[in-house]
Amino acid sequence: MSETRTNTSEDDITSDDPDRSEILHRCSLYSLFLVVVHVGSIFKPKQREAVRQIGFAKMLQFQVDSIPENLGLYVVDKFNQENMELDLGGRKIKVDAKLIHKLLGIPNFGLELAILDQESEQKLDDKNLEAPIMEWKMRYKDTITPRMIEFEIRTSKDDDSFNFKLDFIMLFLSTMVTTDCNGTCKLSILHQLSAEVNFSEINWCKYVVDCMKKCKDEWATEFKGTVAILTLLYVESITCEVMRRDRRLPPITFWNGTWLKYREDFEIAKGGFGQGELVVMAEDEDLAGTT
Repeated sequence: MSETRTNTSEDDITSDDPDRSEILHRCSLYSLFLVVVHVGSIFKPKQREAVRQIGFAKMLQFQVDSIPENLGLYVVDKFNQENMELDLGGRKIKVDAKLIHKLLGIPNFGLELAILDQESEQKLDDKNLEAPIMEWKMRYKDTITPRMIEFEIRTSKDDDSFNFKLDFIMLFLSTMVTTDCNGTCKLSILHQLSAEVNFSEINWCKYVVDCMKKCKDEWATEFKGTVAILTLLYVESITCEVMRRDRRLPPITFWNGTWLKYREDFEIAKGGFGQGELVVMAEDEDLAGTT
């Protein structure tokens, strides 16, 4: 049964914290958007197939290049990382690995990766990296940014090598999931990866969820987490009267920066976010065009 919220205040437009009027988020989507457009072109069949091989086929349909400021602030503010839910005032959207799989279609089974604390990360030594992982890292400087990876992919030939696959994984993680405080790629995950393990055999949905459990730890200064995922979960779970889309289609085939901005403007004009009906996202096997 769907629910409708009728009472809305000014606080519903942005944040419950009166001192917080903007969100400084470090995960920028634009590099991922450009790479998806590039790899999805007719000139890159090997790279498209490589993305499918690692279990990220649905991400080739990703169209979001940016997240509207007010909408992003709202969903981050409403996200309770301890309970792993978007709390919309009496209605809750429970975030788990199954829901992430419905949204993004990335693998939800296999090897589970650990989330390292800061102390453990500081003890990591690159000398312990596997040779193929170290070779990938040596293609860049000491710090690696999403923009660097984007440039590497876009200027490379139609390459389906291990380096390309790791480039795509690291770009996805750095734009959709988490970064270091200065917006550089979080490289600690490299110590848990192996060239012997197919990336499709890693439970990326659980890894995303585990990262989300810590994404607001340092929000007093900036947000280094999953603002795009939270935004997409919100717009898929709360209806909007002027956007009656075909819900049989995967969410990421519909939403783009333009539609998200339109959604933000409409909801603010109507008095605030969260006033639509709460609906359940369609099961992945019921969605069309997921491969």
